[in-house]
Amino acid sequence: MEHQLNLTIHHNTIRRAFFHYSALTAYEYDFFCYKCGHHPPMVIADANWKLSFDVPVSTLKRPAVKEVKDEDLSVNITAKWDRLEKEIIATGICEELQTHNPYSAELTHSSFVPWMGPATRVGDVLPKTEILKGFSKATTDTKTQKDRRFNEDELLRLIESKKASKSELIKACSDLGVPTEGSETDLINRLEEMLLYKDVYPKMFAKLQKTGGGVLHMGCSHSVVYYCSPLLWQESARDHADGLLSFAKPPTIYISDIAGRVARHTNNRTKQRFFNPNDGRLCSPTRENIQAAQDKSLKVNLPWMKNLLYRRNNTNPQNDINAGEHLQRPHPITGSAERYSLYDRFHQKNQTRPEEVLRSLNLVPDLCSFVNSSEAEQKNRQLSFDRYFLCQMKETHFLFCTRLVFHLHNDNINQTFIQKMQTQTKENLQIGPDGRLRLTSTEVSAPGGNVDVEMTVQQNEQTVAKKGFSIGQFPIQEENKAKLLELYKAPATDYAIVQVDQALVYLADLLSICPQTLLEDDLHTSYPWLTDDAVNARVLQLTRPLENVFTLQTFHFTAWWRSWINGESISSRHLHCIQGLKQDSKVLFPRVVGHQTPETGNHFILWVFDGSKTEIRVYDSLEKYTLISPPDMDILSLAFRNIWRLKEWSISYPDQWRQKDGVNCGVFVCTAAELDIKGTDMTNESLNQVQLGHLRIYHAACLIADSVPKGKKVRESCMAEAIHACNYYDSTGKGQSRQLYPHVQKEDWVKCETCNGWLHKDCACYEPSQSGIFTCGCDLPEPYTFTSTLTCLKNKGVEGLISKERIKELKEMLDSGERKSNRMFLWQNPGGNRALKTILNGKPTCFNEKHMNDLIGLIKPTLSLDYSRLTNIDFVIDVMVPETTIDILVRLEGFSRFYAEKILGTIIE
Repeated sequence: MEHQLNLTIHHNTIRRAFFHYSALTAYEYDFFCYKCGHHPPMVIADANWKLSFDVPVSTLKRPAVKEVKDEDLSVNITAKWDRLEKEIIATGICEELQTHNPYSAELTHSSFVPWMGPATRVGDVLPKTEILKGFSKATTDTKTQKDRRFNEDELLRLIESKKASKSELIKACSDLGVPTEGSETDLINRLEEMLLYKDVYPKMFAKLQKTGGGVLHMGCSHSVVYYCSPLLWQESARDHADGLLSFAKPPTIYISDIAGRVARHTNNRTKQRFFNPNDGRLCSPTRENIQAAQDKSLKVNLPWMKNLLYRRNNTNPQNDINAGEHLQRPHPITGSAERYSLYDRFHQKNQTRPEEVLRSLNLVPDLCSFVNSSEAEQKNRQLSFDRYFLCQMKETHFLFCTRLVFHLHNDNINQTFIQKMQTQTKENLQIGPDGRLRLTSTEVSAPGGNVDVEMTVQQNEQTVAKKGFSIGQFPIQEENKAKLLELYKAPATDYAIVQVDQALVYLADLLSICPQTLLEDDLHTSYPWLTDDAVNARVLQLTRPLENVFTLQTFHFTAWWRSWINGESISSRHLHCIQGLKQDSKVLFPRVVGHQTPETGNHFILWVFDGSKTEIRVYDSLEKYTLISPPDMDILSLAFRNIWRLKEWSISYPDQWRQKDGVNCGVFVCTAAELDIKGTDMTNESLNQVQLGHLRIYHAACLIADSVPKGKKVRESCMAEAIHACNYYDSTGKGQSRQLYPHVQKEDWVKCETCNGWLHKDCACYEPSQSGIFTCGCDLPEPYTFTSTLTCLKNKGVEGLISKERIKELKEMLDSGERKSNRMFLWQNPGGNRALKTILNGKPTCFNEKHMNDLIGLIKPTLSLDYSRLTNIDFVIDVMVPETTIDILVRLEGFSRFYAEKILGTIIE
């Protein structure tokens, strides 16, 4: 500027010009987060006492009681800030004219004006009672300052003692020059405030000099500031209470470094109505709870946490804040009227009162993993970079600049969030009535309107068939996203996480789709290559609820290729996966390609066989494998020869989204599979890293919906549970399965070498002496012919199927527990598991009526029971008949017990 004007400009001129311009600029100062909305469910507070400015020493003098007026305890922030801006604007004019600034005012205790957004605050007049935290009693005695000096250690002892007498408290207040009227709680509150004075207690703070008390700021977990208040004296619980009582809808969770003092002081000011229950602690301060918390064995479950995690609206955001008692109404997001005052992670271990351990975030694992309680400390670090110019200002410019710094800080966070969303959708973004960002089909409103911040998709899912990428096509269920984050933060385990039919997904598979850093909004996350199991399970999950749509897995083509390369034909045991296909069926077939043989590869593609259109659609995000090679077509033709004539079909390469890297092909395959099922066309656009990050979170969140019961190991995902045939667990109830034999400490397992599924050995009838490859029956042809069983029935009748000695042996094994059976368990324990009993008793056996009667006629005399008792008749019908039938199929047909259970409804004729 000096170069252009060819003159020297004094730096004060530049400074005044900046303030003049900024004061004339119509900043909105909304102070709210586009994710949390106008009313944040959680607030994290701290004071930056290093962010201060020079003030006259006379202002630091604590006022006398008689000098305090009612108007000194609140402030009209709209009028005060309007006057302050006018003072700055008029300064430039009045200095030039050398006249008095009509808007300037003397610095007083009420000059330190807080700020809160208009949609968040309770009104234009907010509490500002800082003047009370340091007022002195008008004394008439002749005590000198030295005589009135009170030992700091003694004061700490009084406050931390639960048995301090009122006379001791009165003496301490008298010696410190603060009022002695009121209850013991009032006296303790005043003494606690005195601990926060640098000039009185050097053990608490450095000596107070000619500076203000810093700035108190309150923000949400996303670091957006909702409330800021410059302080004349050092931070105290009173300042926090002023801010909390300024909220139209106070937060459910308040986190600070003086949580106990804040709770006590605020409750005293509100007649114990603000922090409840338990004075803002997470549970009742009983001796047992305190000890459990100290032992780290206490965990608190807050029923409204799901509303906080999934950001649901629970009340009407348009409710009049003046209607009724606003302190008693539930929060619009959490839906709870409870409020808690908790310590941040830096101070939760530094408390001397035992009951304060119940204010630790660690007691609520869901909350602890959800919130970064150090946001306020991190904000203080950011403010440290602004101290070099803020601390040199006079009070007017300091107040103005501090609010402007917070406004620009908030705007940067919100605009970054909007830009991130705009890269993921072409739909309009709008701020809703509760202040949260949402997708909308209407035009985006002009900035400055009262706004809403929950990511919601308002279109009908069936009408979202768009060619370009849009976030609305892939809405992420926040409940499943929270489950993912909780899983990642738990100790590492080899447990099975997800089971989709017979496909198992482990933690490593989920991490290959969605790394933990991606869930934590790290835009620089390095994406890994998806595992085969992750892709197979996700595509299988997409087709599972659909009729006449099937999924083949990547290893199926490898098995076909091995048979074909050795004998020019495909073994029937490898074709059970396509049993049930019809002429008009659709098959989704993910493939791993890129090497010379199907056994290895480095790139995922997708084949879609559409019987209704006699078409094969190829999806390849790299555009390298758009055709099917002749050898591959030969293998496919052989596999599907009894259903389709694939060589007569057309092969197409539809428009599709493209990748620009070498690791996201699995994401494209999962996405293409979903869009093909929905009939959604795509354009030939390349997706960026942010869009791919959203897709990764989306697919992982969808997969986690099929998570196995919590706490089950890899092999504890017994396939028999799916058909209610597991001998160890009853899976008819909601949530975690109930154990039938809780006394059993070790469960032996066997793995199917064909489908990789796991069974208890008792559920498979697998004997330890057996050797060789075990298969659960998934490779058997359907429908099965029961050749051995039919031959025995034809030649010898039912007596040829099983001997009387074997029937007696079966009963002895069932009675002793050597053979586990859910039917035997239910007969022995008739009072419980009624749902499972109904299912099992309703299962038919595979014999017709004549053979069934013959089997019962063989069993009854063999066991020689007293059949005048109904329980013995039930034992034969409900236990022995199905167990004998299963034993016959296992021995004659070579079935596993699991497969025998599956086909009990198939009649043998």
